[in-house]
Amino acid sequence: MNEQTFKKVREVRVHLEAVQTVAGGKSDSESDLDDGSTSELSGHWTDGWSTNSGDGDDLNGLEEPLTKEGDSGHSDSEYDGRDGGGSYMHAAAEDPANSENVMGKQFSCPDPVIASVLLSAEFNGIGDAYASYVAYAKGISFAVRKGDSIKDEEGNIVRKFFLCNRQGLREKKHYERVDRKRTHKPETRTNCNAKLVVFLDKSCRKWRTKTLVEEHNHELVPQEFTNVMAPHRKILEGDKAHIHSMHEAGFKTTQIMGFFAHMCGGYRNLNFISKDLYNYMDGVRQSRIVEGDTAAAISYLKGKAEYWVDMITSFGLEDND
Repeated sequence: MNEQTFKKVREVRVHLEAVQTVAGGKSDSESDLDDGSTSELSGHWTDGWSTNSGDGDDLNGLEEPLTKEGDSGHSDSEYDGRDGGGSYMHAAAEDPANSENVMGKQFSCPDPVIASVLLSAEFNGIGDAYASYVAYAKGISFAVRKGDSIKDEEGNIVRKFFLCNRQGLREKKHYERVDRKRTHKPETRTNCNAKLVVFLDKSCRKWRTKTLVEEHNHELVPQEFTNVMAPHRKILEGDKAHIHSMHEAGFKTTQIMGFFAHMCGGYRNLNFISKDLYNYMDGVRQSRIVEGDTAAAISYLKGKAEYWVDMITSFGLEDND
């Protein structure tokens, strides 16, 4: 610590002592000096600049000391210290009984789900299991699609398959068509066997994991491109409100997309692509049409039809051709 910094620290401490003395209370520094320590900066000073501080105290007062591997205290796991996400999942992994309160909330949470949680968790429904597997897939960097279901004698689903989006192979008939005019799309199926299988535990009416296959037979997508995969794309409610405001102000859809990309630092940081935005705006227009002139015209014609039926009945014209 240089001499100028040392003087500033001394001035601040002297000022605090003066204020506490005027207020009639005993200063912290005086209580610290009762044990015979000198008036120099003592080890009780907690700004990280203490003369008696050890290596673990060599901080600036705003950071926490780093823990070595194997020490108790803060875990360096990437799943710790997050609300509703990684830390909650980590706790559920240690205590499977808490899993039913956790799973199903992961689709709205950016933190990944670890495999041990999926294996020990209980799900309230198929939707919860799917959302949790999507969150797991986002952390691993692959996409998920829904597979087949197995039903019991009563027609109720008792088993559900969630697959890697590269599961299976393209059917041969698509290659054997002689009248095909368009070229084939790039081959994306690699017959990957990664999957999650859940079953209904009828004793507690909860869904549990039966099988979790983690190995893939293809390269995974780089983490920076995971956000553009279909299961991981989503327009948030706050973004929808902003989109509505900009659209009402006269901005074009392409301009709205450019605005969001600028705010996020680039298109690669968006949670949706331009196709999602165009589809959303088209849905908004369709909803307005349903509630607009077309609906009014149909309602008017229905009213006229009821009026003519009443008039024909009142004049006894039912048999009149």
